[in-house]
Amino acid sequence: MTIFNYTVNAFDVGIVLLIIILASLGWKRGIALGVANFVRYSFGMFLCFYTSSHCSQYVYDNYVKQRCLDIINEKIAVSNNLDETINNLNEYVKGLPPVVSKLIDTKSIDIS
Repeated sequence: MTIFNYTVNAFDVGIVLLIIILASLGWKRGIALGVANFVRYSFGMFLCFYTSSHCSQYVYDNYVKQRCLDIINEKIAVSNNLDETINNLNEYVKGLPPVVSKLIDTKSIDIS
């Protein structure tokens, strides 16, 4: 199809129709509101990236690191009895259906 001495296909016409429909919906909603939302989201994304790159180490060092170490040390202290843990794992694997339990090899776990 030729329009104004330009050859266009159905895809081009579809894109133009989509732009016209979205523009009319934007006009109904308000162009100022659309632009304000665009600026707000753009500024918000910029602010998120900026603060995450500049504040992440501070937040990790002051709030996250010690709590994580405390939780890990507590779990290590509780798991001192490895024989009991391995036995519980073996019992759990034996309780699984035979098709699944054959796929899991717990005999190769070396406690030493």
